[in-house]
Amino acid sequence: MSFRSTERQTPHTGSLMGIEATGRDVSIDVIDIIRVKNGQYAEHWGLNTFGAVIQELKSAEN
Repeated sequence: MSFRSTERQTPHTGSLMGIEATGRDVSIDVIDIIRVKNGQYAEHWGLNTFGAVIQELKSAEN
C-alpha cells in the first residue's frame, strides 16, 4: 500500500524543535509505503519534507 498526504499548520504559532513561532504557513509532504503480510504491517518506508521545512523556519527566524 502507499499513501501520500500533505500536513499543514497555518500559521506556525508555537515553538517547534527550538524554533520560535514565525507566523509562516507550514506544509510537510509525506509519502508512506507499507508492505502487508498476513494482514499486518511487515515493513514501512517513509519519506517527508520535514527537514526542508525546519530549514525554512530557521531561515525565517533571522
